[in-house]
Amino acid sequence: MRRLQKPPVAEAKTSEKEPLAEGLQVRVPKDSSGRRLWSKMSDREIVEYAREVIGKKGINRRNDLKKNDRGLHLVLNERELFGEVGFGKKQKKARLWKGMKDEDIVELARKLMKEKNICTRRDLHHEDPGLYAILRKRDLFTKIEFKRGKRSWAVLSDREVIEIARKVIEEREINRRIDLENADSGLYSVLLRRGLVDLAFAGRDQQKNDHARDAVIEALEAFCAEPTS
Repeated sequence: MRRLQKPPVAEAKTSEKEPLAEGLQVRVPKDSSGRRLWSKMSDREIVEYAREVIGKKGINRRNDLKKNDRGLHLVLNERELFGEVGFGKKQKKARLWKGMKDEDIVELARKLMKEKNICTRRDLHHEDPGLYAILRKRDLFTKIEFKRGKRSWAVLSDREVIEIARKVIEEREINRRIDLENADSGLYSVLLRRGLVDLAFAGRDQQKNDHARDAVIEALEAFCAEPTS
């Protein structure tokens, strides 16, 4: 009797190979279809994985990473981790900013600035983009003293400029706009150009009004208390 042959078993279709994954130590969890599960990874793991990819392939720019691995580029962007990755620089140990208090981050920045003799925001950004990014994200630059010199107002938000102005106004006990202009013409110019002068003096004007009101009330009370003849 003629023996029937079994039809060949079709090979299982393998999932698409993970971009740039060959030879990497950090493994990315995947689902049954081979899709990478970034949600299962911590920020530290994603940063370390990205650094391996960048180092192995010699990637120096974000656009190059996007061309080679769009998914990795997307998750780094969504979690705001590009500052931790660094391109073309000596890599630093990943830091978990979420677990750090504002005062700890400020102290870290002050220490770095002292060690590296950093005088400006531009220098801080060049030295440590990740630290710079978290300082800006948490609005902590007003707590750090940069050495006086030519300030780059373009990198400051309106809120940051107002905070700087209010600090100057408070420290120097400035009550009039002309006094602020005389004390810091550069600061006053940027306030004027952005239409922020009134906002900078808002608290001070209210305080002056309160003092004037209190003085009027005291005068009326004194007048009413005087005995009539």
